[in-house]
Amino acid sequence: MAPPPPLTVGEAWPDVSSDMLWLRFGVVPCMIIICCLGLVLPDPRFFLAVPWRLPLLISWAVYMSLVSSVQTYTTLFLPLTPAPLHEAIDNVGYAGIGGALGAIYSIVLPLGATCTCGETIFIDRPKSIIVPVSLKTGTKIDF
Repeated sequence: MAPPPPLTVGEAWPDVSSDMLWLRFGVVPCMIIICCLGLVLPDPRFFLAVPWRLPLLISWAVYMSLVSSVQTYTTLFLPLTPAPLHEAIDNVGYAGIGGALGAIYSIVLPLGATCTCGETIFIDRPKSIIVPVSLKTGTKIDF
């Protein structure tokens, strides 16, 4: 005898209204980014002193917003998606990757100019991607 099929997202959360989901789809990602930018307002010199601090914080906010959008999208537009996928987005996307990145960022952000690893990853890496593209197109880009 075959095991019963897993619950779908629509069956697991039948009482969640589509109005609430649309509100979550639009508001939660924006609130995540606004809250992270709210960390910048009390002392903008902290983020301007080292050029990779602000992009690091914003990249984490954008990632968490994307996870929220994907999770809400599956609930809104893919109601036949298995419920374990929705839980996996919670466990892996939010808690696993998002929590790990948040912990790493909370360690790396206060280090400031003494940490050059962030500079290497977030400043030099785009250069190494842009330079070969500019060599292919023949345009000169000054860094």
